[in-house]
Amino acid sequence: MFNLPLVIVLLVFLITLILVMIDRFAQGYVRFILVLLSAVILCVSLRAIFLDNSLVWPAYSHWLRSQGAITFQQSAHLANRKKHFQPKGDNQEFFALGSSQVNALFKNQDKVFYMHNLGLSLFEYPFFEQEILARHPTKVLLYLSEFDLSERGSIYLYSIKDLPDNMPYLFTLCGRYIPLEARSIHQRINDSLMAIYENIVPEAKYGFIARGILNQWIKLDVLNYVEPKKLEFKSTKDFHTYLRRFAKQRFEERSSGYRQINWEGLDHFISFFERRGTEVVLLEGQYYPFVMTLPEALKANHQFHDELTLVLRDHHNVRFVSRQEQVLLGIQDYGVWDWKHVNKIGAERYNDYLFSKVLTRRR
Repeated sequence: MFNLPLVIVLLVFLITLILVMIDRFAQGYVRFILVLLSAVILCVSLRAIFLDNSLVWPAYSHWLRSQGAITFQQSAHLANRKKHFQPKGDNQEFFALGSSQVNALFKNQDKVFYMHNLGLSLFEYPFFEQEILARHPTKVLLYLSEFDLSERGSIYLYSIKDLPDNMPYLFTLCGRYIPLEARSIHQRINDSLMAIYENIVPEAKYGFIARGILNQWIKLDVLNYVEPKKLEFKSTKDFHTYLRRFAKQRFEERSSGYRQINWEGLDHFISFFERRGTEVVLLEGQYYPFVMTLPEALKANHQFHDELTLVLRDHHNVRFVSRQEQVLLGIQDYGVWDWKHVNKIGAERYNDYLFSKVLTRRR
């Protein structure tokens, strides 16, 4: 946090002072050094103004989202950056982390501070460790299921500073993630160089903000993004036919490589908070009841439980809450033609039971 008007005044004063010195006194290499110093001050100050203050992120988030100028994932990332600047206190008991399901569940819940992203993978959890730690929650809530294991996620929204205590994990993750995403040697080299560049120049990660603004102000087609249309079906039967195809593709066609790095990410995340005495509560995620009864989903759920047991067996700060221990959500609790996200009524039912029955129980 800082005083933005004061920063602007200091910026103008420093650059003006340096320019006066260049004009009146500097010659040769001294002039070059002062020009370089002026450029550095300008870049640092602009970064402080446009990226490192609490005022701009709400504006970016509100304007770009309302204009439809960014993707759902970029929108969620802006929302997280906005929350990053919210006051940090010692009285926030619950911090929830997960995919867009977490947003649907807790967006109207005052008891929970949460961050989410569209299709957030388990291997991305460690990038939120420092943010969570700064808020001193007594319980960290994770809402996840077999669907989350096959999420592809992204490493390109994060930087080295998000993992200051565990660089080996970051390098190992990059070494395993990039080959999964890039099929050719050329693409792997390109993606690796891009990851390095975006850590040296953090502004590159937020290029979508500038592209979105340009796209709206001067109508340049630089975004190349078309927001997906909301699914519409003529009948429940058609919806279920679509879900059968979708579930088969989701459970059977995703690479097992993502499962491995996702489990490793979860293990890293749990270990981090175990060393600090913070309890992690794993809430087994639910989704549209019809999909959960499909053979592919039942098989994936069984595998999810087996693999999760192996991850959790050496940890003592974790509590796993199965679906049977939660309120079971029905068709009426989900949005129209939405297999994943609960509606307002479903969120209220779930949270009433969660905070009155589940989280009050002793381990």
